[in-house]
Amino acid sequence: GDGYARELAARGIAVYAFDYRGGSEQSQSDGRTTTMSVLTEVSDLEHVLASARQWSFVDPAQIVVLGGSQGGLVASLTAGRHARELRGLILLYPAYNIPDELHQHFASLKDVPEEVNYYGWVRLGRCYAEDAWNLDAYAGVENFRQPVLIVHGDADTAVPLSYAREAQRRYPDARLQ
Repeated sequence: GDGYARELAARGIAVYAFDYRGGSEQSQSDGRTTTMSVLTEVSDLEHVLASARQWSFVDPAQIVVLGGSQGGLVASLTAGRHARELRGLILLYPAYNIPDELHQHFASLKDVPEEVNYYGWVRLGRCYAEDAWNLDAYAGVENFRQPVLIVHGDADTAVPLSYAREAQRRYPDARLQ
């Protein structure tokens, strides 16, 4: 996200980049990865949006949210909840597959341990699975009528391109690159 933030800022666009609470082992924000979930990140983003609308240098009618991977799913879910408050949405390889991935790894929610080393990338707590198990990853997509840009690689091994194609199909005004 840092490269995108720098590029946008160089073009005169105000950018606010932040770490979600417990979003990674290297996070500069408070919180632990074992207490984070997609829904805690939606809550964090909602707080950022509420603050940004109050900043004197921000035109609240021109706010665009950008998120990648899990952050793309979080951005999508948040945009669905705040469709009238955003100007647009940019999703980079959005991880709409998170609920499906959980179902592939565990037969049921009760089989999810208290902590799991997810793909060797990050230690997650059971709350992560609890919040995502029955999550409709595309919730609110149809309500978001502003422009959406989805950027996704066709050789992505973590998030299959088919999920981005499904999002493009569901959004009223989406372009997939």
